Amino acid sequence: MRPVYKTAFQIGSKSQLPSLDEIIEVSKKWVSRKIQKPMKEFEKGFSLETPQGSIQTTRIKQDSNEFFGMKLNHPDSRDPKFEWELSLGVKSPENSPHTTGLTLSNAWKDGRVCPNKREVLPPEIVKNFIETFPCYEGYKLDTTPIEVDSSEVPLLVQTIFDNERTLPLVCISCKNYNNQ
Repeated sequence: MRPVYKTAFQIGSKSQLPSLDEIIEVSKKWVSRKIQKPMKEFEKGFSLETPQGSIQTTRIKQDSNEFFGMKLNHPDSRDPKFEWELSLGVKSPENSPHTTGLTLSNAWKDGRVCPNKREVLPPEIVKNFIETFPCYEGYKLDTTPIEVDSSEVPLLVQTIFDNERTLPLVCISCKNYNNQ
């Protein structure tokens, strides 16, 4: 499998710290939409294979840390010979924000890894985390768009070329008669 999307961020803050169980529940709801089967042991660790894909989870407690891992494999919705794999890891230290890492990979079922023209967007689970919990990567993450008017164009250009910027910018431009 070839990684096509990676992200890492923190879930929670000192003042608003969700439990690992709450994070696992958001993951379970998202997976349930992909694989429509009962997942009674999802939060403890289990493995399930269905025609819609396979899911494995694990949960480990070590010293004052707790870890949750999940791997979901499923065929592409347009081409069943093409597969996607999502790997999620959450480190949950006691009384601290949860460190979360996610990788999305893809390949053909026969193992070939090749460039493809499929659009790769952040998995919906990332948006679910950001909308449900306070999430940070140096600053608070948000899913709402920010509109830039003509007076802010110099700042936008400066931000685009800033060597200190660590996250990508997504720019959408409108060029129609009513500027919408």
